Amino acid sequence: MSTYTILMPNIEDVIINPNPVVQNASIDIKVEVSEITVQLTPEIKYSGEFYLGEV
Repeated sequence: MSTYTILMPNIEDVIINPNPVVQNASIDIKVEVSEITVQLTPEIKYSGEFYLGEV
């Protein structure tokens, strides 16, 4: 069975300053993002494993 490797973004941290925000005020939003490697494997279904309407 073959696997597929993809890179996906992972949000690690979000900071909003000031918190709480006042109306019509400026804010700073800082986001830390990294990439993680995910391996996808296809599902193999055999006879009798399907449900009604599932294909």
